Amino acid sequence: MRSRSIGIIVIVFLEIVIAEQAFVDKSRVLIPGNGKLEIPANGGKTFTLQPNEQLNLQFLRTERNWFFVIFQVHSQYRRTLASTDALFTHDTTDTGSDPSVLYKLPYMHGEKPIPLYVKSNSSEDYQIDVISIPYSNGAPFPGGCCQTCNMELDPNLKVTYDPVKTTIAFYFANVFFGRNQKEIACDGYPHHPGKNPEHYRLEYNLYQMFLDEGNLEEGELFKGLQMMAYPDIIKTSGNKVLTVQAPTIPKALFDTLPGQGIIYNIIVYDPVTKKEAAYSPVHTYGCSFTSTIGNCYSIVSTINKVFAVVGAVIALGLCFMGHRLFKLALILGGVMNFGFIFYIILSESTSLSHTALMLTSLVIGIVGGLLMYALWSLTEYIRLCLLINGLFLGFLAAGTFLFTPVGDSEVWQSDFDYGMVVIAMTIVTPFIMLPWPKVLSIVYTSVVSAYGFIIGIDTFIHTSMSYLVLNIVIRAIEPNYDQVIVRRPFQYKDIILTVTWVFLSVVGISVQFYLARKRPDFPKSDYLEHKRIEKYYRTKKCDERTPILINEHGDAYRHNDIC
Repeated sequence: MRSRSIGIIVIVFLEIVIAEQAFVDKSRVLIPGNGKLEIPANGGKTFTLQPNEQLNLQFLRTERNWFFVIFQVHSQYRRTLASTDALFTHDTTDTGSDPSVLYKLPYMHGEKPIPLYVKSNSSEDYQIDVISIPYSNGAPFPGGCCQTCNMELDPNLKVTYDPVKTTIAFYFANVFFGRNQKEIACDGYPHHPGKNPEHYRLEYNLYQMFLDEGNLEEGELFKGLQMMAYPDIIKTSGNKVLTVQAPTIPKALFDTLPGQGIIYNIIVYDPVTKKEAAYSPVHTYGCSFTSTIGNCYSIVSTINKVFAVVGAVIALGLCFMGHRLFKLALILGGVMNFGFIFYIILSESTSLSHTALMLTSLVIGIVGGLLMYALWSLTEYIRLCLLINGLFLGFLAAGTFLFTPVGDSEVWQSDFDYGMVVIAMTIVTPFIMLPWPKVLSIVYTSVVSAYGFIIGIDTFIHTSMSYLVLNIVIRAIEPNYDQVIVRRPFQYKDIILTVTWVFLSVVGISVQFYLARKRPDFPKSDYLEHKRIEKYYRTKKCDERTPILINEHGDAYRHNDIC
């Protein structure tokens, strides 16, 4: 009987252990131990979240004058829950890839740890970066004037994007008020309608930081987020792009750069207390990590890569031989110009897929190239043909000018001013060299071909060089794009490609002038040559003194005349 009782007790005990293990496996909870899950102040710490796991973290308050702390939890793209309540109540919880919560610290009585709870709803392991930023008395409350938020204080930035525009939205901050003071109203003074709310005095400075081009690693992201979390380091790591004050709509539009990691944050400054605080940074890559087609790992399509490789090989050859192969350069210049123009037209007026757009534009470009050759062949108007093809050289010059910091000036916010600069530089650049058609031909083929070569490289290493042209195209076809803040990274990869472009252009021009030093400036049109020979024989009487080689009297039929 006793042995049976012992057996029953053992069985019950095993069932309890199994049940507890099943519960723990279902929702794992990690409890702080030996300081491993403590969050450092003004810094970040990386953790690994397993499926359905909950982390119980703690923040140790060491300074008496700390008044509130902003907890941030960042993942690359997976949604994470962050809360100061173990039950993840609605009014204390935020969710997303960059969730954050603001916690008002109570009066300090010893080093009492402040809890933070982080939970994963993912079915996979992933890394998170947890950052805590405490602020002292007098600092404004980021997101303290949100009337529709689930949390009383919401320091989050909201980011949304489409293929062209990225929107950054935030909630206005509130001015500082003490623990025993009444919260300062955000909607003004009912008894003084003409008096603005106190928070209108706050200034919001929006900062932007680019991650390394083409780098999609989590470590790179977490490093950047920690550099954009605290006001002092934000000012040294980021670039200030905008300053706003209430009642301006708390929203900013930026250009979308698919595959490029960008971090945004806002520093709110109170000119009365001379204190400032930062919102929680938010990041975007302008693409999806989870989509099966066109995700962040395959931004460039296969057809684009094919076009890039073929174009780079052809461009490298024309960079050194473009003037000598004048007929081929004439045709390919027409292919590029007509294909480029009709790609823009078709993308706006049709719903063709990207592959169909590329192939259709190529076909139209080939037709345009043949028309350019026909124009030269039938008329031999060298200057006219070079002017048409040379317009892309001017277009490239305009794009380069507007890509520089000069292009960031508010002068170019007007579509009219922007368009006039592009048109003027597009036309004037080839016109300057038009009196010397040989010079225009050599410079055009070398510079444009060198750019085509580095764009082929850009397709695989992800730089900003293609935006020299794309910036103008997007500005032309996108409505209200003048309201978008356009910023592109210019990092070491861009510097290398820029130096390569300049080097190839200079070497190409030098080589082509050397090869053309003892040759006729331009070839003759076979069609017109045949017509001239026929005319020569019709007007000249043939006898024993008629030269066997008609070329001996080239001047008689306007040999290689340039119109």
